[in-house]
Amino acid sequence: MSSAMIKHPLRVFISSKCGGKYSIARKALETLLKSTGLVEVYVFENEPASSEDTQSAYLEYVDQSNLCIFLVDNQDGAPPAVLSEEKRAKDKSLRLLYIFCDEFEKRPTPMQESIKNSLSQKYQVVHEFSDIVSTAYDSVMQDLIAVYKRKEKPFLETESNVAESVDGISQLNVKLDTLHFSKSIESEEVYKTLTANLIPRKPNDNQKETTILEKLLSEQLKVVLSQKAFDTTIIDEISNEITREKNNTVTDLLKLRFAAQKSYFSAQYEECMKSLQEAIKLAIDSEMIPAWISNDIAIDIRHVQGKIDEQNSCITIDNPGQKYLNESDEPVYFPYLDRHVENMWEEIAKKFYSQASISPYTTSIGGLDRLFRPLSEAFCIAEKVGSIVQTVITKDRLISIYLMLCTIYSDHDLLVELIRLLVINQDNKQIDTIIRTYNQSMDILNESDMRIIINSLDTFTDTTRKMMSKYLLVGKFGNYFDDSSFNALQNELVDFAMQWSRDDKRIFNYSSYIFDFFISNTLRIDIVQIVDFVCSIFDNRLARFYMDSFKIIRNIDFSTAAIEEQKKVMQIFTGIATGKVECHDDQYFSSALIRFCKTTTLNIEGLDTEIAKKYPDFYKNTFRLEMASRQKVNFIEFVENYLNEAKSRNELQGQGGKYSGYTYECYDVIFNILTIDPVRLNKDLLNNIVDTIIETLSKSTQTVKAKMSAIKLLQYIFYEYQAEYTWNYIQTQMIEHANDFSSGYEMFLFEKDTNFILSFQYDLLLSAFDPSRNDILLERMLSLDLSDAYALIRILNIVATYLRSLKAPSNTELLLTFLYFSISHSQHKEKDVKYYATLCLIELSTFDLTKRLALIHLLQLMDTGSHTTKIAIISRIKMINDPDDAYITQIVNKGKADNNYLVRYVTARENHVDI
Repeated sequence: MSSAMIKHPLRVFISSKCGGKYSIARKALETLLKSTGLVEVYVFENEPASSEDTQSAYLEYVDQSNLCIFLVDNQDGAPPAVLSEEKRAKDKSLRLLYIFCDEFEKRPTPMQESIKNSLSQKYQVVHEFSDIVSTAYDSVMQDLIAVYKRKEKPFLETESNVAESVDGISQLNVKLDTLHFSKSIESEEVYKTLTANLIPRKPNDNQKETTILEKLLSEQLKVVLSQKAFDTTIIDEISNEITREKNNTVTDLLKLRFAAQKSYFSAQYEECMKSLQEAIKLAIDSEMIPAWISNDIAIDIRHVQGKIDEQNSCITIDNPGQKYLNESDEPVYFPYLDRHVENMWEEIAKKFYSQASISPYTTSIGGLDRLFRPLSEAFCIAEKVGSIVQTVITKDRLISIYLMLCTIYSDHDLLVELIRLLVINQDNKQIDTIIRTYNQSMDILNESDMRIIINSLDTFTDTTRKMMSKYLLVGKFGNYFDDSSFNALQNELVDFAMQWSRDDKRIFNYSSYIFDFFISNTLRIDIVQIVDFVCSIFDNRLARFYMDSFKIIRNIDFSTAAIEEQKKVMQIFTGIATGKVECHDDQYFSSALIRFCKTTTLNIEGLDTEIAKKYPDFYKNTFRLEMASRQKVNFIEFVENYLNEAKSRNELQGQGGKYSGYTYECYDVIFNILTIDPVRLNKDLLNNIVDTIIETLSKSTQTVKAKMSAIKLLQYIFYEYQAEYTWNYIQTQMIEHANDFSSGYEMFLFEKDTNFILSFQYDLLLSAFDPSRNDILLERMLSLDLSDAYALIRILNIVATYLRSLKAPSNTELLLTFLYFSISHSQHKEKDVKYYATLCLIELSTFDLTKRLALIHLLQLMDTGSHTTKIAIISRIKMINDPDDAYITQIVNKGKADNNYLVRYVTARENHVDI
């Protein structure tokens, strides 16, 4: 998107120190701002050489700007050049924004102190330099909306005349009638199709007479949006309407483009490519055809070549469409259409930011037509010249509108339509994003919504895209299907996957969709079918998919599988262990092996022996510990081993200024051994553990993560062995050395844990024998940055672990504080914050003081929470002392009736009922 196409764009000057991280930050911010299409951006070091002296050059651009934003790291301060730019901007009374970073220097810079005193400019402080770009971007966009809301006119009056000055436009103007570009774009019917279920129609809307072409364009849009199956006669009729009674080169070109469109929507990509190659040859050879048309055809060729490559599981390095674009002197643009697309993006930005800054006393009604009209007009223009890419990209543009609408409105129909569009577009990453962002809304989906989406997929003519979309839908949303619909789809998708695994000419792009389908639905798919598919992967030696197969295996509970299926999987692992099957070691192999060995009913002695031979380190350090319960191994041995490793790390960490990060913390492993398995520590080992923990806490060179792990274990031991250990000396030490014990080395490049989180955890432990810590804890919780989701998650997890360790609560003040803190974050926008807040509420429901309020909010979460939140509640419901409580009964009943299969499954499993 080019900001040059926007009338009167806001001009932004980015000021900072040059070089290094600043250059990266400035370039990133420039890219983000330009992508909105609403601003022009100036970054001095990106400009070409000039005959002017350097200072005059960049200060002149300050003069021409409307807004200046300054990026300052407190550690570096503001260099003279930045101060010159600031002085000039103030002299010109420009709008000023400042972003300061205090990552390595907390003391404010003089520039920041000056702003505080004057109160005439706005600034924000970030705590990590990596956040400076996103914060700056948000600040600029909010300031832009402030300009709109106050109806100021900071924009220059000179209009961009790029469209008029581009070569070829004059040629196009001569042929407006031929290309069917009239003042009336005939988009009304298309607009109605785009907004059919969104904007109410006036009673007289249908009284207006519509042309044949309008109706045809509307029907073709339904095909593009997968609302109806493709009908070849529609394209033929559109072509006839546009080229009727005309006979010239432009007409011949349009006929070739419509022929290509007809082949494209029929999934005949080779035929489509032939028509496009004829079309671009005609366009290049004719002086009557403007160069931008040739570029647009080249873009279609590039897109269709990608479709052909997908079918052949290959990549064409020298893509003919891209090759033409690289050699063309003409910039890529699309007259008329670009203007409408730019208008659409501008309206999206205005709608979003105006809604974000709206007063709580303001009611906003309507305005959605301004979002959809530019899109409907862009579609009509693209379809009238037979452009494939500009036509099908309507889905992407419509998705952008729905993403914005779903962000600011909670509406079921909006959400379903957004998911439908993302599924037909195979936009896996964006689906994952909205599942996380809108997770609270996801669980309002039901089998009727799924049926609507499936019906859309059945309109596809391209089998590849249809099957990928079906796998994607069931992989991401399979739990919202009823049993009948799921079983029907399951049979279709499993049969197709089996054929794919045996086909020498398989389309490799299917792989991620197929494996995600199996991984996400192991509870619902017949284990026989899952095992057959996995065995087919190994039988056909598809080594590139072994890792994905292990991801499936590690999700299966083999205790429910028939002996025959267990033997088949045993054979796979035995073949790998004995070297008969080539397999590179990876985490998924080890986790799948452990899962199988822990849940199988088969005798695994032979496999155990082979694993010990081939993977001795893995066998000794991991496998034996995981299998200890099954093999009745003494856990004390493992506790001692990990304790010795913790002592070794105490000696090595920080030596010579070198710090090491570890995939696991020794104290976490010990904690898991003690809490999961019934292990009691003898007095000597207990003393040894406590002494080693104190040694870890006293080490100034130990990492924050290691100290947090040590505190968690010490907290568990304190409450579990309170009567069996003399704590007076330890308590005295911990109070006297609190500052040292609660401070560690922050590995900020690899870990997000900070000393703030560590000190909170430490003070929480000390509160058991030092009530004065209550006020400190309360202050820390109230000072938390609510936008720092990671810190909230860690604090909530610490609180949940603490509550789980309590035997008899004595600190009622803290309990009530934790209750209200958890309630306030149980509706947080971040999925994991809500989850850990729920865990805290579950723990609080076991105490008489907080039980009632906790249960009330847990019951509400059974309506509004995500399925992971509901499962957490259901699976821990037995922890509550009063099983006859009405709230508990209601929670269970809600679990039984939930839309999500997993919630119903866990409810049935925990309460021994059928689903």
